[in-house]
Amino acid sequence: MEKFKIIAICFFCGLTQLMAQTQKSYNQSEYIWDLSEIYSTDELWEDDFKLVKNLINANNFQSRTEFNNSEELAELLDEISRVRTKVSRVAYYAILRWEEGKVAKGEELLAKGEQLLINFETILANAEQNILNIGKQNLQSWLHTNKKLFKHRHWLNLIIDQSNHRTNPETEVALRKVRNWISSSIGTYWELQSLKALWPQYKDEEGKAITLNRSAYRKIRRSNDIGYKKEGTRLYYNALKDMSNMMAELYTNKIRAESELADLRGFDDGIDANWFRYAGVPKGGYKIMLESARNNKRIVQEYAKLRAKVLGKDKLEYIDFYTTPKSLKDFEYSFDQSMNIADEGSKLLGVEFQENMKIALTKKNWMHLADVPKTANYHLRPPSGDIHPYFILKYKPNIIRSRTLVGGLFDLASSIPGIGTDGTDVLENPASSIYGNGMIYVGDLLHDEVLAERIQDKGVKMGYLIESLEFLRTFFRHVIHTELDARVQKLISNNQILDGEAISNEYLKILRNYYGHDQGVMEIPEYMKYDWMTETYVMFLPKYEHQFWSPAIASAAAIISKSKTGDRKVKKLLKQDYVDGRYDAYSVLKSGGIGLMTKEAYAYIFYRMLDIISEVNILLKN
Repeated sequence: MEKFKIIAICFFCGLTQLMAQTQKSYNQSEYIWDLSEIYSTDELWEDDFKLVKNLINANNFQSRTEFNNSEELAELLDEISRVRTKVSRVAYYAILRWEEGKVAKGEELLAKGEQLLINFETILANAEQNILNIGKQNLQSWLHTNKKLFKHRHWLNLIIDQSNHRTNPETEVALRKVRNWISSSIGTYWELQSLKALWPQYKDEEGKAITLNRSAYRKIRRSNDIGYKKEGTRLYYNALKDMSNMMAELYTNKIRAESELADLRGFDDGIDANWFRYAGVPKGGYKIMLESARNNKRIVQEYAKLRAKVLGKDKLEYIDFYTTPKSLKDFEYSFDQSMNIADEGSKLLGVEFQENMKIALTKKNWMHLADVPKTANYHLRPPSGDIHPYFILKYKPNIIRSRTLVGGLFDLASSIPGIGTDGTDVLENPASSIYGNGMIYVGDLLHDEVLAERIQDKGVKMGYLIESLEFLRTFFRHVIHTELDARVQKLISNNQILDGEAISNEYLKILRNYYGHDQGVMEIPEYMKYDWMTETYVMFLPKYEHQFWSPAIASAAAIISKSKTGDRKVKKLLKQDYVDGRYDAYSVLKSGGIGLMTKEAYAYIFYRMLDIISEVNILLKN
């Protein structure tokens, strides 16, 4: 592994002193959010929707094309902020009502809310161009001399930073409108999943007939019945092979669209464009992440060999990543346990963060954790003006949902300082791409630390640590999908026509390279070449959103390690992340001493994996 000037932090260091002696009791059935705090009835929302829609259509912002002084600019920005708050409130409620699944017209509400956001974005595009006409130097000077502009600093600095990558106003408006069709392809994907004729018929473990699509297979691959799982895997991947050309067309269309949007904004790389525009990361940032992962792929290979030992196998097959270690077969998870873990883990991040966590734990009206419909799964919504954050999760007593609950609670706690802060809303938040997801991952990682410290039985602890490593493999999984995006983007730029088999072969090369297939580390069977079609976000999420999850989990590992050493920059970052002049993920993390343009930023995730590997090896020897 590459060498960095980092103090290696033991996986368990400092946690023993943090463990609470008494466990609090929490009633899951009481955690049901209250949307009446936003609108008491859907009828009142409908009235406000019409008012805000008319307000947007009136579009008085465009009339202000010249500014004689900073006072006039401040007046416009205050007006935009007032409308932004109204738009966010209406859109927020619509999205949450759809997510809770309790209203027949949920889809209609969602469509209206999202369209409102798109319409408001077009107004912002025009306003931003008029503001830029003031000139960068004048804008920067006014920011420093007029206190009324201070609360708008995040948006103004974003406009200034991205000024070299803007098109003319008309094109900018069009770009913001058409971007949304990229994510609309997800609808096509789910339609394909629902067509029974495309998928084989199989049986679940209880003997009930099922359609073997993506959702069904993701359950089957976690079965510990090897024969049942292998047959289901064979059938599922054969079906993927048959529809690979259809999926390839959807995927390559997305890549082309991202590249064309980037070209219009003056970028020569679609991935670079998205990392800069939605996370503030300078050109070449994603390549630093890829290089760091490639240079340390032996760590994920060491994990693969270790997992084989724990599972009692000579060599790991890819499907074995989803096999639960036998020692965890009867391990129990509970809602109380998860809630207490969140409380205990928050102590590591300082007194202020711990107090925010205590607030989050008591805010039963912020979370929807009971009576969650089948259509809902897991969503986090950040604060929007004076609206507090909301969190919905279909909680189940298993490792994945326990970890997810703790991660969601950490997100709530970290969001509390932003309630009522101007400039944070339901619109695209540049910090949420990496830093916001990073705080969720901080909770995920501390969940595993606290729970591992509690386990006394060595066999159970070893099994749990292996599952912790499996979660950390998330970093490499998303890196691999970024590798595929980059390769397909390059092939398309070279005018190569890619069908399903061509993309699948590229994916297989990447998989086998990372996991050491040719070196005999583990087995990556031929059928795994079609697995890229199982990961919907690779093809359909706009902004290459899935690419931000690897730096997010890496930054989470860095935040935890730095917190254990009492790092002052990270402490400041955790106390209040809205104070600086820039609120993009790159700038926020850099202020906390985590520079995404350096390989050191990614070293912490590798050290964390190595620490756990070492701990498991010690348990194996004993």
